[in-house]
Amino acid sequence: MTINLKQLRYFLAVVEAENVTKASQKLYISQPAISNAIKQLEEYLAVQLLIRSHAKGVSLTEAGKDLAVKAKALLSYAEDIENQVRDLGQSLAGELSIGCFVTLAPFVLPILMKRLKELHPGVSLKVVEGNAEQLQAALMNGDIELAIMYDLALNSRLDVKVKKSIPPYVLLPQNHRLANNQVVSLDELKDMPYILLDLPLSRDYFLSIFSDAGITPNIIMRTGSYELVRSMVAAEQGYSILAMRPKHATTYYGEGQVACIELQDACPNISIVLVGVDGLRLSRKAEGFKDVCISFLTS
Repeated sequence: MTINLKQLRYFLAVVEAENVTKASQKLYISQPAISNAIKQLEEYLAVQLLIRSHAKGVSLTEAGKDLAVKAKALLSYAEDIENQVRDLGQSLAGELSIGCFVTLAPFVLPILMKRLKELHPGVSLKVVEGNAEQLQAALMNGDIELAIMYDLALNSRLDVKVKKSIPPYVLLPQNHRLANNQVVSLDELKDMPYILLDLPLSRDYFLSIFSDAGITPNIIMRTGSYELVRSMVAAEQGYSILAMRPKHATTYYGEGQVACIELQDACPNISIVLVGVDGLRLSRKAEGFKDVCISFLTS
């Protein structure tokens, strides 16, 4: 006996439903057929994949979690092969699941989706937005094939496909006394009220800029909202340090504008990266999206 795609599809259906009965109803397949397919998988692999409970349905063992990730990648690859044979010479088609860091999404997704549609109109994107921890978990679970995020504390099992380095900058109210300067130093800012973009890992990067300079910022507000940071600065409530730069100076606040000033102090740049799970073959759709990202991030 060998593993077949049907067994893997049944297994993943149970994993997603967390219940054999619900998986049976979704696939219109009898419960015994699904249970038998999973039993055959477990016997062939000589491991237990699922922990069965009448009250709670099923949960995955460590071996089951590992198989689920690999099965998703394998079934995606199998779909690619089917599409290549069926539509030889035609463009890529189908749904591709990707992730994007929540504050990066407004900057990169519109242009990436536009270019992808121009090159591969048959490919549709299913986008998961989240912070660094959430996106890495989604990659490792096989819920997404690729993620666009910052190169901050990446899991060693992730593979960087393309990278773009960008410097941080100071965000000031447009009428601030330093707003017309070409550069601003941290020493000039240290006593001013600081509004921190407070997202997992991102906060550590921004705070490290101060700690490396031996300065403790005067934090008056923490928020996970990029636009709230900009609006608070426009309302002259403080300053911030950010990475991505919008093309306009207006904010949701509406009554003031902001100025982006270069940071004089030497500090590490932050990198935008496209990452996937190391060792897992990308689907043809993901390869097409990767090429679009390479063109965009290296331009």
